[in-house]
Amino acid sequence: MLRAVRNALGLSARELAELVGVHLSTILKTETNRTRLKPQTMERIKELFRQRGVNFMIGLNGNVQIDVNLQAIKAIMRSYPTGDLGS
Repeated sequence: MLRAVRNALGLSARELAELVGVHLSTILKTETNRTRLKPQTMERIKELFRQRGVNFMIGLNGNVQIDVNLQAIKAIMRSYPTGDLGS
């Protein structure tokens, strides 16, 4: 889920790592379920995503749900040149 949201926001794994202050390998390992983020790192990612129009919520069954502000994401996507959405 982290990779999907990151890609939708046009962020590379390296950019996300730099923005939240972790090593690139931490993001990559998290995206492939080889490690779990520390709570403070997850909070930094949640805040970064929230600023860009994506909110994470915990459902009654404990599953993570995503609330997306499509207008915010469209505005962010317009700021990237065509084909330059990161990886």
